[in-house]
Amino acid sequence: MESPRTLERVGKRPLPDSCWPTQNQLWLLRAALLDKPQAQQAWDTWRSSVDLEQGFGRSSFRLFPLLYSQLSRWGLDDPIMSKLKAVYLKAWSENHQLFTEMHRYWLSCNIRVSI
Repeated sequence: MESPRTLERVGKRPLPDSCWPTQNQLWLLRAALLDKPQAQQAWDTWRSSVDLEQGFGRSSFRLFPLLYSQLSRWGLDDPIMSKLKAVYLKAWSENHQLFTEMHRYWLSCNIRVSI
């Protein structure tokens, strides 16, 4: 069980190599996972707090495929959507390739798998 001091760090500046999300990552997670009213508020907050020209950390970047899926269901019209879509499609392609390779491997080991 995590100590209260560790849990206090959620949303604050992370420790080096910390597993806890930053405040901006929390906004992204909320935008990607919550129902639309709360997610829309989280998206608006995140969107207004980042500079798109500065780039993103790896942890934030890894949330983009999930975020794109959520935002595209809303029909969101935002210039960042084309970037999110590109990340989404790249992740889909890499995952598809990985599953195909794993499926071939399992078959070569006579392990029957349904994907």
